[in-house]
Amino acid sequence: MEESGIEVIVGLGNPGLKYSRTRHNIGFMAVDSFAKRLGRPHLRKKTTSFIREDYRCGAGGITIIKPLMYMNLSGQALVKTGLNIGAMPHRMIVLYDDAAIDFGRIRIRKTGSAGGHKGMKNIIDVLQTKDIPRIRLGIGPQPQGMPLEDFVLRSFMPDEKKLLPEFMDSAADALEAVVADGFDVAMGRFNSSTGLLIE
Repeated sequence: MEESGIEVIVGLGNPGLKYSRTRHNIGFMAVDSFAKRLGRPHLRKKTTSFIREDYRCGAGGITIIKPLMYMNLSGQALVKTGLNIGAMPHRMIVLYDDAAIDFGRIRIRKTGSAGGHKGMKNIIDVLQTKDIPRIRLGIGPQPQGMPLEDFVLRSFMPDEKKLLPEFMDSAADALEAVVADGFDVAMGRFNSSTGLLIE
C-alpha cells in the first residue's frame, strides 16, 4: 500500500452566507463532508483569515484548513495558519471547483497548473511550485456565453442540488482513498469515474 503522506487538507471557497451554497464553494462543502467522518477535532481555531481544525487519525493527524480571505488570496491565508506551509506542498492536498469538468466528476492529480482557478493560482504563486496535489470537483458545464466569474458564483440547479449530497460523499471517499491508500489507487478509482447522471 502506498503512503500518501498527506497531513493537510485545504478546501477552497469564499466566506460568508452569500457564497455558502454557490459552485465556487464546493471545496468547503467537500472538506466539511470529510470532516464529519473524523469526529470532533481536538483543536479548532477560527480567525478572519482561516478556519483550522486538527484531527487525530491513527498514529498521526490531519489538519483541515478553510481559507477565509476570499478565493484569490487563498495562498496568503494558508501562510497565516501557523503551519510551515512552504515546506509541505507534497504533504498537502487542495480541493476546489472546476468548471471544465462536468458536475459530479472528480479528478485527482499530484501536480499541474491552476487551470484558470484563482484560488489554486494564488497557492501556487505563494508556494512557488506547481507540485501541489489537488482534487478537482466538477461543477460544469459552463453555459456558452456566460463569463466564468458569473457561473462559479451561481447556485446549483435543482437537479444538481438533489445529487449534491452524493457528490460530496464521493469527494470524501476520494480524500479517504488518497490518505489511506495513496494517489495511484485513488486516481485509478476516481479519475476513471463518469460521475453522476443528471436526469
